[in-house]
Amino acid sequence: MALYKLRNGLEIDLTWEKVEAKAFTPSVLEFSKQAATLGKLHCKTTHMNTDAIPAFEEHGLKMKAVGIVSGAPSDVAMACKLRFIQMLTVQRFTVTYFGKRAEEGGVNWGYAGRILQRTVDARVPFDSNGIPDAARTSAPFQFGDEVNERITPNKLIAKLGDSPSERVSLLEFNSATKKFNYLYSLSLLHQFETIATFVHQDGSREMLESWHWIYRRVTGVKWKALQPELTTDRASIVPAGASTVVFGRDAEFEATIKINVISNIICNEAILNRKNSPNIQYNTSETAQVFPHESYWDP
Repeated sequence: MALYKLRNGLEIDLTWEKVEAKAFTPSVLEFSKQAATLGKLHCKTTHMNTDAIPAFEEHGLKMKAVGIVSGAPSDVAMACKLRFIQMLTVQRFTVTYFGKRAEEGGVNWGYAGRILQRTVDARVPFDSNGIPDAARTSAPFQFGDEVNERITPNKLIAKLGDSPSERVSLLEFNSATKKFNYLYSLSLLHQFETIATFVHQDGSREMLESWHWIYRRVTGVKWKALQPELTTDRASIVPAGASTVVFGRDAEFEATIKINVISNIICNEAILNRKNSPNIQYNTSETAQVFPHESYWDP
């Protein structure tokens, strides 16, 4: 619990009521021999369908912060908001494919460029064609204000639920060997910073405290009788042990907010254009120098 003296004579007593991570959900192999090239590895952190917004309690990570406002009449306090801004820094995201034999080569790609710098992590609706609608994003906030609460006379409640997920192709065409290569592994490490932020009646913001957390995953695949099977599937969400005070440090984050690079948009665009994107390092080889163990491919 901490008391912050805000602009306009306001004060807020901030408490984090919940910071909780659930056990991860096993990855799903979306594959059929009839449409093999469309197959995906779907890595989820919730049992819910992550194409929709899960209920708060179903998320892989849940946060709840409560602020008691003083120094103003109730109608002013209730016109203010407590909301979460979330930043993402990708530390690692690599995907590896191999052919059925060493001479069919390998493909390796991973995030690079702007994606490896801090971005704004915000909800972005997708249209029926899977294209993000940037005009309807909740940025700079992680979600719209509908997930938060205000209780008369002076209580503000901010909620955040997050369920990181990924989809990557099970097959990748190797342009060097003219052969399809098959998914072998996915490895990622993402660092998040979730910031409890007071929003004044006029819409201006003051950041209060942040909570760091990391999301890591290692998933391995083998192929047996032309069907993919998981060999490794480890994932975890690990929150820090305590919050960090960022009050008075808004300027450190404003550059990222003003640039308005939204992680869901830039990552989606990069994956769709991974062979040409400046934000993907994409490599193909004619011969796999380090071919995986024999059990990777079992016809």
